[in-house]
Amino acid sequence: MQYIQEDGTKRFAKDSKKEGCFHPVGGMDALAAAPALVISEGYATAASLAEGLGHATVAAFDSGNLPHVARALREKFPDKPIVIAGDDDKAQEIERGHNPGRAKAEEAAKAVGGKAIFPIFAPGEQQANPKGFTDFNDLANKSELGRDGLKRQVGAAVGQVLIEEGRRQQQEQRQERAGQQQDRPLNVADKETKAQKLAEQFREKAARDRERSRSFSR
Repeated sequence: MQYIQEDGTKRFAKDSKKEGCFHPVGGMDALAAAPALVISEGYATAASLAEGLGHATVAAFDSGNLPHVARALREKFPDKPIVIAGDDDKAQEIERGHNPGRAKAEEAAKAVGGKAIFPIFAPGEQQANPKGFTDFNDLANKSELGRDGLKRQVGAAVGQVLIEEGRRQQQEQRQERAGQQQDRPLNVADKETKAQKLAEQFREKAARDRERSRSFSR
């Protein structure tokens, strides 16, 4: 369980399990019906993504949990494409030389063969306030691009992974059909070989019968 204070501070309940746990915005049934699994860090971001996409999304609670949640959902929904809607922690990158939001989102996407995406803000917004412009919820509610910007960016990314998934499935179907066609000549050849053996047996039997007839006629 996670508690969110009025100032935005987030704390997990003592001794609660976090790794691999998540919150489906819209519920598990809606998530099962979603065309793709879109996973973000925080609940507010997942809620903004669900509103913009029109289907259920997932909150992993923080960047470190993204790879664990992605693997858990890949196991549960092996045929669904996965999109990691990561945070762009530009402020931490400037201060510490490391961007955990990007790093963990890319790690999660790589672990499940998914795609990591990050918000693109209006020119100058993130540079002027890197701490205030990090995730897709900020894009929807703080950026001048607003909710329409979120819909365009995330909708395009999800649409692309669905196209790629469709192509992958078509390729698998073509390979399967090609394998079946390669098997057919072998089956025909087996039948021809069997027929040849039967014909040979028939000829040998006929030859023996003729030989018996000659013996009787003598």
